[in-house]
Amino acid sequence: MSSTSPADVVRKLQRSSRAATSESGTAVVPTQQSQGPVVTAARAGDHLAIHKFLLDVFHGPTSAEFTAQLENPFYEPSNRLIVKHRKQLIGHVRLRQQQMHFGTELIPISNLCELATAPEYRQRAIGSALLQAAEQQMISEGSLLGILETNVPNFYRQHGWTVASRHSFSTADARNILSTLGANRIQQQPISINRPFEEEPKQYNIRLWRHVEQEALIHLYRENTVNSYGPLLRSEDYWRWLFSRRGFERIYVAIDGPDKLQLAGSYKSIIGYAAIRYGRILEIMTAQGHEQAAYQLIDRACADVIESKDRPISIDAPPGNPLHEFLQSAGGSYHHLEDNNGVFTMIKLFDPLKLLEQLREEINQRAQKAAIARPFELGLEIRGKWCQILFTPRSVKIVKGKSGRSHLRCEESVLTQLLLGHLNVQEAVEQGLLNPSTRIAFETAETIFPQLPLWRPPLDDSPA
Repeated sequence: MSSTSPADVVRKLQRSSRAATSESGTAVVPTQQSQGPVVTAARAGDHLAIHKFLLDVFHGPTSAEFTAQLENPFYEPSNRLIVKHRKQLIGHVRLRQQQMHFGTELIPISNLCELATAPEYRQRAIGSALLQAAEQQMISEGSLLGILETNVPNFYRQHGWTVASRHSFSTADARNILSTLGANRIQQQPISINRPFEEEPKQYNIRLWRHVEQEALIHLYRENTVNSYGPLLRSEDYWRWLFSRRGFERIYVAIDGPDKLQLAGSYKSIIGYAAIRYGRILEIMTAQGHEQAAYQLIDRACADVIESKDRPISIDAPPGNPLHEFLQSAGGSYHHLEDNNGVFTMIKLFDPLKLLEQLREEINQRAQKAAIARPFELGLEIRGKWCQILFTPRSVKIVKGKSGRSHLRCEESVLTQLLLGHLNVQEAVEQGLLNPSTRIAFETAETIFPQLPLWRPPLDDSPA
């Protein structure tokens, strides 16, 4: 990580502000001689004004959520960048530095949140200045990716951000789910004459989670997210903050054994959990070999929804999770789209070559699995410069300055989607977004850059 402070980043941005122009060509982030608004790192004393500003612009966050943000163990006031004009706060953006699972790798990322400009100061490129300052701070703190959610994607596209993730959730009527679960239980019950040696499906104890059992939930999350694509790395301190933040109504656990557990036995006996909010299962995890516990957790969630307020059930889960197929069998629908009610997840890749270097071993494993003939070179154009992915008999290397006969050309937004597994290579070639020089370049790209289930559970972003 760089030792550059956020304040240094902002000062550097201000010195180079002549390059930051509005749509009309006028500078927005001023030089030191200018009397205009200046992007600065926030201080603890700015928090009250920041919350009032966000309430005026977004009608949120609530006081509980804003307090929870300040209590995040990794939060610093300088994670917020602000713009003031004559002591009036007119612009704001917040950053969260974390690590994201990406196969066998952990990628440093920054989440960009709550970028806003006061209504009376819009169309003056203040938002662009804040975004530029935020990107520089992300880079200085070692992030390879910036990630955000927005309902104004065109603004971010103009600044090099691209859609590179899809929402993944299913919905169904709670009563239909219970009916389907009941029918499945009847079908699974052994008939003593025809199937005398079959056992009844295992029944788990489902109850509300207790704080002393947090270690079990941490273990289940780690087990389910290892080698996944998209979920965040959660430290124990971060987990404790998630629990205290309470971005959920309740958490149910599935227990393989008696309801009452000894403290020492809860770690292994709790084999599943589901975090629920307003009929939405934000996160559901089960231990290997106990996948059926998920359906019993859903059963309990549906019963609660019907008792309190009859509404559909929604389950967030990664693409390919069997729960999606189950909800469809209950008359529901699966949603796997880039936008959900107009909200897109957008990503900016700050250093494609560095990410490519970090993914060398994963690319090597994909090539080995597909038995790609070696040695072989695949050229890739990155920001107008060439590099080669060199497949040696045992490893993969990245060599700068060469294209070779077999190579790929594309715009940087397409390159981001390619490296992150958002792109379908064949569709991109057919649409003219990706240009392979040879057939073998196309086939190799399909092998080493497959579509990936880049997705993370929404519990991390669920407000207090």
